[in-house]
Amino acid sequence: MRHFYEFGEFRIDAVKRLLLRDGEQISLTPKVFETLLVLVQNGGRILEKNELMSLIWSDTIVEENNLAQNIFTLRKALDEKPNHHRYIVTIPGRGYRFVADVKEVSEEGVVREKEQQTHPAENKSANEKASKIEENHSPSAAPAKTQRQFSSIFIVLVVLLGLAGVAGYFWWIRGNSQNTGRETQVKSIAVLPFKSLSSETDDESLELGIADALITKLGGAKQIIVRPTSAIIKYSASEQDALAVGHQLKVDAVLDGKIQKSGDKIRVTAQLLRVSDGSSLGTGTFDEKFTDIFRVQDSMSEQITRTLALKLTAAEQKLLAKHDTDNVEAYEAYLKGRYFWNKRTEEGLKKSIEFFEQAIRLDSGYASAYAGMSNSYALLGFYNYLPPQESWTKSKAAATEALKLDDSLVEAHATLALVKDDYELDWAGAEEQYKRAIELNPNYPTVRQWYAWHLLGVGRNEEAMAQLKRAQELDPTSLSINTALATFSYFTRDYDHAIEQSRQTLEMDSNFVRAHLTLGLAYEQKGMYEEAISEFQKARELSDDSSETLGSLGHAFAKSGRLVEAEKIVGELSKTSEDRFVSPFDIAIIYIGLGDVAKAQESLDKGRAERSVWWARLKLDPRLDRTDHSYGN
Repeated sequence: MRHFYEFGEFRIDAVKRLLLRDGEQISLTPKVFETLLVLVQNGGRILEKNELMSLIWSDTIVEENNLAQNIFTLRKALDEKPNHHRYIVTIPGRGYRFVADVKEVSEEGVVREKEQQTHPAENKSANEKASKIEENHSPSAAPAKTQRQFSSIFIVLVVLLGLAGVAGYFWWIRGNSQNTGRETQVKSIAVLPFKSLSSETDDESLELGIADALITKLGGAKQIIVRPTSAIIKYSASEQDALAVGHQLKVDAVLDGKIQKSGDKIRVTAQLLRVSDGSSLGTGTFDEKFTDIFRVQDSMSEQITRTLALKLTAAEQKLLAKHDTDNVEAYEAYLKGRYFWNKRTEEGLKKSIEFFEQAIRLDSGYASAYAGMSNSYALLGFYNYLPPQESWTKSKAAATEALKLDDSLVEAHATLALVKDDYELDWAGAEEQYKRAIELNPNYPTVRQWYAWHLLGVGRNEEAMAQLKRAQELDPTSLSINTALATFSYFTRDYDHAIEQSRQTLEMDSNFVRAHLTLGLAYEQKGMYEEAISEFQKARELSDDSSETLGSLGHAFAKSGRLVEAEKIVGELSKTSEDRFVSPFDIAIIYIGLGDVAKAQESLDKGRAERSVWWARLKLDPRLDRTDHSYGN
């Protein structure tokens, strides 16, 4: 007789291997489902990491980060909130425990409470214990209930105080390590989003802002690799097992910090962990009330570089010490702009521009705000969210202004290079800007990735792959970079590798649109039309009907003989273009699939006139390979 496991609003069908929420199926990969099933079947008992891994991957040797990623995915599927886990609790340094009450229900409706495997006292939520610890360590004996939203100036004070706290903490580590003789210098580090100890003061833009500011500062030192903000942003909304994250990000050390507010005082605590053995390189606490926030920021930079024993050039010291605004409200707006930019969605990018513009209104000489605005407009153009003339022209104007104010801004040089590459088709100018950006920060993975696209476009394939591999080394968990490796293989007609690499990326995140898109493209070139159509349909759902995914789906329909469905998508794109920008290339590719040379050429000519982002790469796309006609001439 079949039976089910129930907890909260969820039901597990172990036979059909389904997770249901109020009767609706929740999609899980096989290994993620197996992870959940093992946890539920051992409810109440601490499962050591090694034991869990042996149960889930009984016939395969895998790294610990596979388990951590499964837990992260499960928490997202179960809709667990940050620092409040109703179902899965992390036992630091050991493993995980499923803490919710579980019922076993048979097909006939018989209910049986699942027996907990530990003493009842052990089943108290780790969150309750954590709360007690936090209360005992409060900066005030009787802290008042704080408001959820800080005032504008106070948020900035908190950010920079947090950075100052990290500086003090690093200074403590340095003194401590001198006493113990332990070597603290590391070659790579991940700065995790700082966490608020009180759910009432949660503010993701603040928590990520502290990490982002420290990442930017440390990024100016060429002797250490700092994982970019794009690599750590996904840990903003989750309880983070610092060591598991360190393994995932493949770094030598991780910095994990927390913020606590009481009245006008702030406590910042931080811990630096060696990822290889989990040992603590030191912990520190910083309590303060201060006013000169920018002087504190300068002090922080100096202390950190001393602690890490970095021998900086004069130029690097200048980059680490600079702050290009004295206006705290402008700085707050900039932090929020960076937060929304890192979301990389259409809505996020447009909202980031609003905050960057606000920062510029408050301080017209704020170079970083101009660079941020340039970055946002560039991505809006690259992803076809705005017409090319609008997006790229505004991006170039903002980047140019940023570099007039400060020629050392890596992001501005990189974005200007992208404009020259994809809009102006100025290959020499683009190469000059890419090299300048890499000279300023050779450990910035995004510029390596963009430079690789440039090199591929001009036919320097080996150099392109070398740059992309270096980008992957700098940010090994980047979904964008890993998908770019698959896309490179697709463009160089190595479809088997494109498929393999896309699948590996989807194992990291099954909802990453571009990996589904690239996988579909590779399937199509191998004549696997049904598989290709399936991937394009997934990409369509995940991207909310983006024109690029619709164009690819329409082309696959046409090549597989489903002509009516292909024509229908042409109609959908034409209608959509009445309300928002649709790249002519996305329509042209469907006509190419249909074999309508005249209409395909007409759309491509329109794309060339508009300087569509894909015009520079037409010769790379296998879908345009023909012997009887050369598209795009």
